Amino acid sequence: MPQDPDEKRSRRRKHVTSAVRERERRIGEAEAKATRVPGTEEILAMEAKRARARAKKEINSGRMLSMPPSPVSGEMSRDELYEEARRRNIKGRSSMTKAQLEHALRR
Repeated sequence: MPQDPDEKRSRRRKHVTSAVRERERRIGEAEAKATRVPGTEEILAMEAKRARARAKKEINSGRMLSMPPSPVSGEMSRDELYEEARRRNIKGRSSMTKAQLEHALRR
């Protein structure tokens, strides 16, 4: 262990400066990585991902338009509404009134 306070101070200074340099190096690497231009393969992968999402959205929107309207109306009995709720797996259906079943099935 060094006895001289100046020697101790210089060792501490050296340690701190090396830590600061290491931190600056890491920050520089992170900035370089963040500002890097994506390569052709990455661009193609991103475009393909967007195209798949767009196609999935179009399929789902078409499916919604082609579905027949739900037969939920005042003309169905509570038992019929209950069976439809059971088919759709609506929670709490056994304790619901006819009006509540109609409301739950409209969602």
